[in-house]
Amino acid sequence: MAALQEKLLKDLEQEGYPARIISATHLKDIEQEIASLFDSGIAQRSLYQEVLDHWKYDYASECPEAKSLIIVAMPQPIIKMRLSWQGQPHEIIIPPTYNFKMDRLVIDLINKVLEPEGYRIVRAAVPQKLMAVHSGLSEYGRNNVSYIPGFGSYYRLLTFVSDIPCTHDNWQAVKTMQACDNCHACIKSCPTQAINPERFIINIDRCLTFWNESDTIPDWVDRGSHNALIGCLRCQKVCPQNARHEQVVIMNQLFSEEELTLILDDTEIDKLPEQLVNTLKEHNLDYLYRERLLARNLRLLLDKDERMACSR
Repeated sequence: MAALQEKLLKDLEQEGYPARIISATHLKDIEQEIASLFDSGIAQRSLYQEVLDHWKYDYASECPEAKSLIIVAMPQPIIKMRLSWQGQPHEIIIPPTYNFKMDRLVIDLINKVLEPEGYRIVRAAVPQKLMAVHSGLSEYGRNNVSYIPGFGSYYRLLTFVSDIPCTHDNWQAVKTMQACDNCHACIKSCPTQAINPERFIINIDRCLTFWNESDTIPDWVDRGSHNALIGCLRCQKVCPQNARHEQVVIMNQLFSEEELTLILDDTEIDKLPEQLVNTLKEHNLDYLYRERLLARNLRLLLDKDERMACSR
């Protein structure tokens, strides 16, 4: 069985997906650790309620013989969409971690190794960064982002529950990068002062990513601080640990000005041209559109560019 676990990790590694396997018994440890954050007052339960409702620690019905947790990292590039709006060029950034389409590659690879041996996987909805750090796959940065040697923070995490026996449990205490000890680059760059210099748990109620992934953005958030279509890249862009790991994919003229008008008008998706809907789906933007975040966040970035152009 150890040979099968080693083969799985090796096959994932060969495809560029670093991974770790830990015992499924640690689901309870993670649940208790999360609960302690709220009980101690370090984190505010009300701000995390949506994700708390999503996280799950019991997979008895989906995987009755669960024995292992498989944590996989998929390196992802920064996407730069070059658009033309009202005759002016714009560059819109999409950070790593938001490309869901590639998940299938990892799932198929794991199944290719495990299914012939009679094992299966179930996607796990868990605190993935915390799980990855406990597994030894990554370490926390001061900015509450986790980093993997050779990849920095530019990757997407996937976690699975499996009935494959865990022959070697990599569970370990949470670690933060030593490089953060004398570095304050992320603290200085954070546009909303969300990073706490005393701990790796940030002040989520100050985090720009938290708010531009939410239905409403408070008035106190400076509209000029927005820098990505979803999320925020400020602290990761200035981090020395990412200096050699940034990869960028350019997408030219993904939308015409006519299509951008429909998007910015927040037109009902069933009234959009089929070609536009297919483009949104192809580039993982349909979920942002359905949640009515795409139009709002795109407008914020276009307005920011216009203000900057006028100030020159």
